[in-house]
Amino acid sequence: MLSKLYVFIVFLFWGSIMFAQDLSQKEFVSQTFSHWQLINCQTTEVIPAKGMEFRIQHRFGAVDSFDDLYYQFLGLDLPANIRYSFGGALSDKLYIGIGRAKYGKIYDFEMKYKILRQTKDDSSPISLAAYFNTSAYTTSFPSVPENYYFEDSTTVFEYKLDHRLSYNTQFIIARKFSNKLSLQLATVFIYQNLVPVGKDNYTFAIPVSGRYKVGVTSSILFEFIHVINNKSENHVPPFSLAYEIVSTGHAFQIVLSSTQNLTEQEIYTSDSYDYLDGKFLFGFNIKRNFWRK
Repeated sequence: MLSKLYVFIVFLFWGSIMFAQDLSQKEFVSQTFSHWQLINCQTTEVIPAKGMEFRIQHRFGAVDSFDDLYYQFLGLDLPANIRYSFGGALSDKLYIGIGRAKYGKIYDFEMKYKILRQTKDDSSPISLAAYFNTSAYTTSFPSVPENYYFEDSTTVFEYKLDHRLSYNTQFIIARKFSNKLSLQLATVFIYQNLVPVGKDNYTFAIPVSGRYKVGVTSSILFEFIHVINNKSENHVPPFSLAYEIVSTGHAFQIVLSSTQNLTEQEIYTSDSYDYLDGKFLFGFNIKRNFWRK
């Protein structure tokens, strides 16, 4: 199954590059999304050439009732998670970035390449991007008993450096349907070097997300993630909503989310709060762009 998937990904990647060569003279659609990250999920956008971007993602603690909402003051009284990231463009199609999240003391490195751009004459009806992220969990490992073994039940367990690493590879397809509506879908493959017994090292997910503009500078954003495997019995698909205000050089988002995690490796492999039962988190994202001369 995995070998067929990799063959398909390679075929899609190189076929898209060959097709992109025929689009060099076309007029492209712009601003499918405002930034290279929607709420938690990636978009097909990249940082503009000669551009840099600084981003703060913040999630307060979870609340589960209107009384709790008041008593915990929107979750601000509870422990919060925060992630800082910084990225820079290497070309008009490629950028790299680094980030650091509080929970797990996670450092991550990411890169994205824009393979296709949607054209105004629909000769290319979609935009397509490839994304890769590797993250390192740097907090202290939890202690384990002396008689703990790997899954083979014969090798004595011991922590290794590569146990801290996880990987996120995805292809993102997006289309701007009008000046108001943009939608996208991604195929995500996550690999974790260390997982609990009974879980798979790999996780497949399909995030569906979009933007609907409600004003000249404001939009409603949403993300819904269908996790295909590696789910617990109480799994609830991660879901987020945001209200975004954009101006030249920066954006601010007020976020309502079912997860406090801020890296996709953690979001798609950990249980979300049950928003159908009224549990959710408030938060915000702030993004600021800079340009080099």
